[in-house]
Amino acid sequence: MMMQISFELYNWLSHTIALIGILAISLPTFWMVKLLKKFDAHQPIAAASVKSVSLYARGHEREAEPDEMQNIIAWFNKAAFIQKQDVDGMPECESGIWIELQTGEQILIRKRDRDGDIDILRKKTNHKLISYWARQAEIQGLLEKLTA
Repeated sequence: MMMQISFELYNWLSHTIALIGILAISLPTFWMVKLLKKFDAHQPIAAASVKSVSLYARGHEREAEPDEMQNIIAWFNKAAFIQKQDVDGMPECESGIWIELQTGEQILIRKRDRDGDIDILRKKTNHKLISYWARQAEIQGLLEKLTA
């Protein structure tokens, strides 16, 4: 004898199964995105985690003023990641911005040839270098003023 399921029960059952299926697919995606954020090349920095910001050009170095430091951090966090690049060691350059974090990590920002583009080199505490280029017009303008 075959059991008959009413249309209403069948409708509720199919919607419940569909909802469980959607949740089963979307939750791992949410966790995967959260996990991958930790491995992004361009990670924003918190102002409280910054130990010092130094500006240098043509052999002269100076500490950034507090308002300059806040602007540089905000601009750095707004920079648009473009592409990772290979690097062998810390290169010499004529002008740039050094950001040192409380953790000991160092970030070097220097000018690129293209308008609005900057090179960013992150030296992690384990001495691993991560190099990439990003686009940030305000930082590019500041670097041009340093060399002028």
